[in-house]
Amino acid sequence: MEEKSIASKQEHVTVLMSTYNGEKYLEEQLESIIHQESVEVQIYIRDDGSTDGTKSILEKYGKIYPNVLRWSAGENIGYMKSFDRLLRSVGRNDYVAFADQDDVWFKDKLAHAISKLKKHGVGMYCGNAIAVTSTLKRIGLFIKNEKRMIPPFKLLTSGALGCTIVMNWEMVEILRKYEPTISYPHDYWCTCVALYCGGLFFDKKPYMYYRQHEANVTGGIRKKSIAKKVASYTARYFSNAWSGMAQELFAGYRDLLNDRDKKYLELMINSRTSLLTRVKLLVDKNCKKDSVLSTFFFKVALLFGCA
Repeated sequence: MEEKSIASKQEHVTVLMSTYNGEKYLEEQLESIIHQESVEVQIYIRDDGSTDGTKSILEKYGKIYPNVLRWSAGENIGYMKSFDRLLRSVGRNDYVAFADQDDVWFKDKLAHAISKLKKHGVGMYCGNAIAVTSTLKRIGLFIKNEKRMIPPFKLLTSGALGCTIVMNWEMVEILRKYEPTISYPHDYWCTCVALYCGGLFFDKKPYMYYRQHEANVTGGIRKKSIAKKVASYTARYFSNAWSGMAQELFAGYRDLLNDRDKKYLELMINSRTSLLTRVKLLVDKNCKKDSVLSTFFFKVALLFGCA
């Protein structure tokens, strides 16, 4: 098998990927990452216990591109812990990006993200994506409401699309400064920390195809019944999710927070036990999510002290 080399380029980016039974689309995604323009890419992959041909594909690409792709096989711990392990173990580089196993990146995706990070002086870049079918037929923009990303009350962000995230090393160091006591999706946790500590830029313009299919772990096209949707909202909104996140952010990054952010996080933490605090938040015009329905569920949960 012929070994291929990638020309040395200006910026150095580490791309982190967690794979699981991704043989169907993995090679197309790897090709789109390896051949990014104007950057030098290193790909670190942790396989999360695949039982199909994923590991064979990784072995093949590891031999073809030995200086670009490195991978390891691990037990199945789920994508949240898998990405967290990758982020906390990777060596220093100029930039770090996340990737899913089944998308296709535009050739200038990483170079564009880096240019925006430099221009806006923030720690994290995230963007939109073009949702496509399994055969790459266009569906439309995945994120239609940019308010979901940077709301007035930062804690109520819906989180970035993880496969669009690119961070400078300073942001990575901030993230590694503290390990939350419970597992969060890597994209949501990184978005929250960046909003409060490192700065975030959201790009409306898409630079990748976000493949939607029945096997998506998150963001897929599986349809839910009304009963399942209600159950999903209930589980998400009535589980102390936001007060818990506020507590994690306060514990890990108190020294980096400004006074306004400290105030709101403390109010959210105290909302579990203080009716007066809950009332203060309920009437605060900044205390809203990106849609009427989401805001309604959040405020009902807040009213009962379980938001």
